[in-house]
Amino acid sequence: MRARARCGILLCLLGCPSADAGELYRWADDQGRVHISDRLPPGQTTYSTLNPRGVRIHDVQPSAAEDPADALAREQIRRDTARLRQSYASEADIETQRDQRLADLRVNLDFLQQQRAVLIEHLGGLKTRRAAVTEAGKPVPPVLASQIRQVTDELTAHDRAIAERSQDLIATRAAYDADIAAYRKLIGSPPTNGAPLSPESASPRPRP
Repeated sequence: MRARARCGILLCLLGCPSADAGELYRWADDQGRVHISDRLPPGQTTYSTLNPRGVRIHDVQPSAAEDPADALAREQIRRDTARLRQSYASEADIETQRDQRLADLRVNLDFLQQQRAVLIEHLGGLKTRRAAVTEAGKPVPPVLASQIRQVTDELTAHDRAIAERSQDLIATRAAYDADIAAYRKLIGSPPTNGAPLSPESASPRPRP
């Protein structure tokens, strides 16, 4: 009964084409069920094209399956190229953005180092007071002990931040240098100053 119903629907579909009807596609799914639609079948599927009256025009075999690794690599190249075009107007533009970013990081690093020097001096004073109290045979006041712990923790945090900023400097320079190398490869020419990458990149997007 179901088979008759499907045949009836198929006959209606094929027997009454509209004036502007285009090609139809016929294929079988993994369960062997036959489908006819005006949309291409999903994925790597063998299918036949039909005219509006259901007459087969030709068969289409799926292309060879692409290696997922190759597909990912090609997609990454496409994204990198798009990012270069959107971010930079020229090689000189990359260098300008690199130098500005490195300068910002150095300012932040210098500030952290100055704060560290202040903390070291403050901690030294606190420890001197503690030593004087100890030499006098008196117990170290809880407030003084708490201050020493607090300043020591702040100094540890600053040391960690300074190490992170130093790594940021190295990583940032490497990232921009990689962009310069990729840019040169993209335009296929040796280093130049102010060579435009493309008209649409005249207003580059700031690097995050």
